[in-house]
Amino acid sequence: MQRLTLITVACAAIIGAVAFVGSSGAQQPGPPTGTLELVSLDRETHFKFVDNPPRSGDPGRPSAGDLAIITGRLRDTAKRRAGKLYAVFMRLARKRRRHVDQVRGTFVLRGGHIVVEGVSAGGRTDNVAVIGGTGRYAGARGTLRVTSKRKAARYRFTFIG
Repeated sequence: MQRLTLITVACAAIIGAVAFVGSSGAQQPGPPTGTLELVSLDRETHFKFVDNPPRSGDPGRPSAGDLAIITGRLRDTAKRRAGKLYAVFMRLARKRRRHVDQVRGTFVLRGGHIVVEGVSAGGRTDNVAVIGGTGRYAGARGTLRVTSKRKAARYRFTFIG
């Protein structure tokens, strides 16, 4: 009887240890927090204009429904290669000298992707929402501030975790 009790206690201890190890495995890291800054140089960025009907006939003056497709290399603040940017701007409206574009973009980086979406009013600075990500950026939420300069664009992500 004593032997049976010892075997029962040993089995219970093994099962408890297995359950503990199985449940205490490495936790997946949470969504990113803090900031991330990237740069795209104009000379490494490609621009494609799509003039959808009704055709304006003037690529310098897009009308509602026209698209601008942007692809380009991304660099970190030390100018080292960091990834690629793929973005689409769809013209929604034009009022006087201002325009409004719907923007959707994906930043393809080592370790994952960051997806952004929002509205651009065509100024030197725009703010759009970070709506998700993959890999290291899974669950990403926050804002992206885009600042256009003479020969480059600067991207500052602020993640809220």
